Amino acid sequence: MTTDATNDGSGEVARPAKFALLTQFALSVLATGAIGWLGTLNLSTLPGWATAAATMAVSTAVGFLTAYVAKNKPARR
Repeated sequence: MTTDATNDGSGEVARPAKFALLTQFALSVLATGAIGWLGTLNLSTLPGWATAAATMAVSTAVGFLTAYVAKNKPARR
Protein backbone atom coordinates (compact mmCIF):
# COMPACT_ATOMS: atom_id res chain seq x y z
CA MET A 1 0.00 0.00 0.00
CA THR A 2 1.38 3.37 -0.97
CA THR A 3 0.27 6.72 0.33
CA ASP A 4 0.35 9.82 -1.74
CA ALA A 5 1.29 13.14 -0.14
CA THR A 6 -1.72 14.78 -1.73
CA ASN A 7 -4.16 12.15 -0.45
CA ASP A 8 -4.73 13.89 2.88
CA GLY A 9 -8.08 15.46 2.04
CA SER A 10 -6.65 18.95 1.63
CA GLY A 11 -8.02 19.18 -1.90
CA GLU A 12 -11.61 18.57 -0.78
CA VAL A 13 -14.30 20.93 0.43
CA ALA A 14 -15.42 20.12 3.97
CA ARG A 15 -18.98 18.85 4.43
CA PRO A 16 -20.09 21.82 6.60
CA ALA A 17 -18.77 24.19 3.93
CA LYS A 18 -20.75 22.37 1.24
CA PHE A 19 -23.88 22.59 3.39
CA ALA A 20 -23.28 26.30 4.02
CA LEU A 21 -22.86 27.00 0.30
CA LEU A 22 -26.02 25.06 -0.55
CA THR A 23 -27.96 26.90 2.15
CA GLN A 24 -26.62 30.27 0.98
CA PHE A 25 -27.65 29.50 -2.60
CA ALA A 26 -31.15 28.37 -1.61
CA LEU A 27 -31.77 31.36 0.65
CA SER A 28 -30.43 33.76 -2.00
CA VAL A 29 -32.83 32.33 -4.59
CA LEU A 30 -35.74 32.58 -2.14
CA ALA A 31 -34.83 36.15 -1.15
CA THR A 32 -34.52 37.19 -4.80
CA GLY A 33 -37.93 35.69 -5.54
CA ALA A 34 -39.43 37.44 -2.51
CA ILE A 35 -37.98 40.78 -3.59
CA GLY A 36 -39.39 40.29 -7.07
CA TRP A 37 -42.83 39.43 -5.67
CA LEU A 38 -42.81 42.36 -3.25
CA GLY A 39 -41.90 44.66 -6.12
CA THR A 40 -45.14 43.78 -7.88
CA LEU A 41 -47.36 44.73 -4.94
CA ASN A 42 -49.42 47.89 -5.31
CA LEU A 43 -49.03 49.67 -1.99
CA SER A 44 -50.52 52.94 -3.20
CA THR A 45 -53.93 51.94 -1.83
CA LEU A 46 -52.62 51.58 1.72
CA PRO A 47 -52.84 54.48 4.14
CA GLY A 48 -49.56 56.14 5.07
CA TRP A 49 -49.46 54.65 8.56
CA ALA A 50 -49.72 51.10 7.16
CA THR A 51 -46.67 51.57 4.97
CA ALA A 52 -44.68 52.89 7.93
CA ALA A 53 -45.95 50.01 10.11
CA ALA A 54 -44.89 47.46 7.48
CA THR A 55 -41.43 49.01 7.32
CA MET A 56 -41.09 48.86 11.10
CA ALA A 57 -42.34 45.25 11.13
CA VAL A 58 -39.70 44.17 8.62
CA SER A 59 -36.90 45.97 10.47
CA THR A 60 -38.07 44.47 13.79
CA ALA A 61 -38.09 40.98 12.27
CA VAL A 62 -34.57 41.43 10.92
CA GLY A 63 -33.38 42.73 14.29
CA PHE A 64 -35.02 39.81 16.10
CA LEU A 65 -33.44 37.31 13.73
CA THR A 66 -30.02 38.93 14.14
CA ALA A 67 -30.31 38.89 17.94
CA TYR A 68 -31.49 35.26 17.90
CA VAL A 69 -28.56 34.13 15.75
CA ALA A 70 -26.04 36.09 17.82
CA LYS A 71 -27.43 34.64 21.07
CA ASN A 72 -27.47 31.06 19.83
CA LYS A 73 -24.13 31.12 18.08
CA PRO A 74 -21.68 28.73 19.77
CA ALA A 75 -18.61 30.32 21.31
CA ARG A 76 -15.32 29.76 19.52
CA ARG A 77 -12.53 28.13 21.40
